[in-house]
Amino acid sequence: MASNLTIKEINSLMHKASGYEGEKKNEPFTFNETENEEEKCDSKCFCSCCCKCKCHEKPECPEIPTPITSTALSAHNSFASVIRVEERGTEIPLPSITYNRGFAPHEEFKSFTVEESGFYSIDYNIYLDRGAHLSAAVFKNGHELSGTGISPLPPADFFAGASIDFLEKGDHISLVLFGDNILVELRPKNGASLKVIRI
Repeated sequence: MASNLTIKEINSLMHKASGYEGEKKNEPFTFNETENEEEKCDSKCFCSCCCKCKCHEKPECPEIPTPITSTALSAHNSFASVIRVEERGTEIPLPSITYNRGFAPHEEFKSFTVEESGFYSIDYNIYLDRGAHLSAAVFKNGHELSGTGISPLPPADFFAGASIDFLEKGDHISLVLFGDNILVELRPKNGASLKVIRI
């Protein structure tokens, strides 16, 4: 049996059947089979398919990895600083902070207060413009932290150390040169660096 429905009536019936309501009464109906499946991507999704798909339902979309640690400090002295080293010890200022979460800096960035107790991986580097009879270490609360000290026998222009130690909330840590009363100059760009990472 031939249909006597007009195009306008057919569109109206398709509107009602689909539940679609345009912003305008006479807006033409366009069927899109993926329209109801396309959703705004989960804001936590960072994968390549992050567009209008249901990312949280796609098995190929990885979940955001949970960081192993977020409590860490990366501090540097990027200037050719002249430091008057005292025999009992002088803290090196580390004003260039590339990452800091969980450490409160003190005056002139010469020391930092630990804000969370735990085991930390600690390493440092010191570069001088010329060799000197000095020792270097990370100090905790004014005392050399075990495993971080280095005392080269010949005059040295490079000092490095690393250790894993337990730090308590409230501990003060600093990078220290000691062993003689002398003026030294750090190399420019990265004369000294201290990295402390909670593990």
